[in-house]
Amino acid sequence: VMQEGGYKKGRAFCQENYLSFSALEGIEALRSDYIRVLMDFGFVGREFFKEISRGLHRKTHGETHKNHRVDCEAYNSRVIKSVVCAAYYPQLLKVSHPKALYKETMDGTVKRENVPKRVKLFGKELGQVFLHPASSLFAVSTFETGWLVYSEIMKTSKIMVRDCSMAPCYSVLIFGGKIDVEHDKGILVVDEWAKFKAPAKIAILVREMRRMVNRLLSMKVENPRLDISSSELVDVLLKILTTDGQ
Repeated sequence: VMQEGGYKKGRAFCQENYLSFSALEGIEALRSDYIRVLMDFGFVGREFFKEISRGLHRKTHGETHKNHRVDCEAYNSRVIKSVVCAAYYPQLLKVSHPKALYKETMDGTVKRENVPKRVKLFGKELGQVFLHPASSLFAVSTFETGWLVYSEIMKTSKIMVRDCSMAPCYSVLIFGGKIDVEHDKGILVVDEWAKFKAPAKIAILVREMRRMVNRLLSMKVENPRLDISSSELVDVLLKILTTDGQ
């Protein structure tokens, strides 16, 4: 909006959509500062830092920065959700959808729509948790996956979360805690709590891939200038996260 109409239209857009213009400016400034830190440590190059710093308001910025290998997945929502999951784990919640209800119509039996308040959330140590009315997910009745990650909890008469995001299943499996394979039951268990159905062959492959990903990430942390963008493992990982294994 600002790229086309400037600050005036930007402020009007924020007001119409209940957004804080000053908060968004703060996020923009933090983004620039964060990229500077990454550059100082060697994780991104000076060229990328300069483009981000001077191109935040350029109309073409969104298209050009997708060509940078460090930011080429910026518009891949499942990869972004996976990154959020990796950042906030173990702040994980299990989503329990209610049993499906049906109703009779002239065209036959059809499934009723879920009611948001019938969806329940549970934490490993917290027990049942409730979405805060101010959460953008408060009115959601069906979640794409059975998992959410959250940034913080609010304790009133209930335990509530406000800022949270859906977590793809494979992001929990790959970036979560200790993983165990129960071959006889055909399930994977993360941190002795989060359970996923999986044939023994798939379970072993996931565990092995996770070991390889952890090793690659450790190498990258030890040597920030190590280029892993052309790694076959990274290509496979991105495909799995993008499709969530489907």
